[in-house]
Amino acid sequence: MKQLNNVRVDPDRKLVYVQGGARFEAINRETHKFGLACVSAVSDKVGIGGFVLGGGFGYLSGKQ
Repeated sequence: MKQLNNVRVDPDRKLVYVQGGARFEAINRETHKFGLACVSAVSDKVGIGGFVLGGGFGYLSGKQ
C-alpha cells in the first residue's frame, strides 16, 4: 500500500481524495494549504488504511 499514497484536495467542495497507502503527514500537509483539517490519527506516521479500519482515534474524532 505504501506506493498508493496520492492525496488531492478539492478546496471548493472541501473534500480530500486519498489513496489507501497515504499517511496523515501528507494528508495534513495538503489540507492545511487550504485551511482545512480532517479527522485523523494523533500521529502523522499513521496510514489512512489502518486508521479507517478501526486503528485509532484522533483529536477531532468527536467533531465528525
